[in-house]
Amino acid sequence: RSRSSSIADVLAMLEDRTLEEDRQRLLRELPGPMREMGKEEALVVLNRAVVAGTLHKFWFDWAVKSGGPGQNIVFPTSVVPQGEMPYLDAMIVISNPKDARRMARAHVRKAKTYGIAFLGKGVLSTRDIDDWREQREHLSEAFLPMASLAKIFDVSRARAEFAANTRLAKEIRDDKGNLVPVEINEFLLYEAMAQLQLSLLGEDPTYMDETNVPLRQSFKKALTLSSDVVEAARVRSESRRVVHGYSNGVVDRSFDSAGCPRHIGAAESLAHPECPVSGPLMSRIADVCPDSKVKRDNASTFLFAGHDTTANLMTHFIYYVVTNPGWQEKVQAEADRFMAKGEALRFQDLQELSVIKRCINETLRLAPSVPNGTFREVQYDDFIEGPNGEPVKVSKGQPFVVPPWSLHHNKELWGDDVEEFNPDRKWLPEEDWFGDTFRAYNPESERYCPFTFGPRSCIGRPFAMMEARLILAALFHKYTFELAGATKAAAGLSEISVNIGTLGPANGMYVLCHPRNA
Repeated sequence: RSRSSSIADVLAMLEDRTLEEDRQRLLRELPGPMREMGKEEALVVLNRAVVAGTLHKFWFDWAVKSGGPGQNIVFPTSVVPQGEMPYLDAMIVISNPKDARRMARAHVRKAKTYGIAFLGKGVLSTRDIDDWREQREHLSEAFLPMASLAKIFDVSRARAEFAANTRLAKEIRDDKGNLVPVEINEFLLYEAMAQLQLSLLGEDPTYMDETNVPLRQSFKKALTLSSDVVEAARVRSESRRVVHGYSNGVVDRSFDSAGCPRHIGAAESLAHPECPVSGPLMSRIADVCPDSKVKRDNASTFLFAGHDTTANLMTHFIYYVVTNPGWQEKVQAEADRFMAKGEALRFQDLQELSVIKRCINETLRLAPSVPNGTFREVQYDDFIEGPNGEPVKVSKGQPFVVPPWSLHHNKELWGDDVEEFNPDRKWLPEEDWFGDTFRAYNPESERYCPFTFGPRSCIGRPFAMMEARLILAALFHKYTFELAGATKAAAGLSEISVNIGTLGPANGMYVLCHPRNA
């Protein structure tokens, strides 16, 4: 049977909210695939883009053909909300830079598209705004730069050095001593999860080694698409059991047999200076609220959102600095100066990594870790820009998405070199921490939002930026990287990385790691 006939069968079973009067008005006033090819065919091409991992490019290309890269568009989407029946709706993709920043800041309620079971009612996906504010305020303590991150800096630094000096060193040669390609994305996925488990959760290193791979595999399976609906449901159910089992364990392990907290957060350490900070995120998840399911969902959220986004950033960083002459040498020179301090390194020394900072900024511009961005719901009637600058009303309850990819690849915002890797480009002050090298607040502008826009921006960004800098500095101090195998043969990153919610290599990224005598 044709895919369109299968789509028709699905449509017949779903409540179709695109038929409502307000959605019909939107479909008339905003461009999009439904206007040109009809609902069924639009869903077919959309599903094809989702399966291919190119949804972000589908949105961008459709905006360009509809009036320009900053054109807001509308498309049909199926929604699978938590605890409700699936339905069909119209989703607005906001690519206009002024609308994007304003709408994301004003309308902070998440859309019902966050139906991934293991996220539940955690801080990332909860739709209750008061609940989100309370959770965020409470959990943010774990990411305070000086009160928390500086206190676990040595744990993070030691792991980064172990990763470069010991773990990777065992993988770069075969039994005969010849260099062999290393799948660096898998290596970095392991290390990003290790950083999270050891530094933020305060897990035992042996337990981390036992659980790292099974946990990551479960997250991956939970997001893998399949044409076999029954098999996909079985795999997701199995994966959810693994994720929830570990996450419940995180909560249980935060207390000893007498019910006393095992870990110390920033607040406790400030009150009792003799007690050093350890496992600061585990400490705050444990007392975020009385509801054990919310605790579990927050553990799952940070484990999921906190490892592959950072690992993919580091993977793409390596790709870009290796394929753009001169940048690997600049990064290595800075890494050598930084790592020369050895155990005397402190959190404040991250300020010295200005080259790595600019390369991270540019990597996140070209390859944002979450290219789809944030899915929201309009909280009160508002207006966005339609074709020819005409205002278009968006009603309360309307879902919309703000994709960083569309803003970051807009030639009208970035200039003719928009597709080139240029860390020395002219950044706006607010995109570059006003000239500082490392700060806790979110870098954003109307054209740049790798962590989406505040106030509901990425809560874990400060830790991600710390661990990425430490790992990259340790790696480039120790090695010179060279693309290998299929990675070297690829015409560009677009042939390597796909979007399955986060942007990362579909089949790995292979490099040769040449030891340096730094």
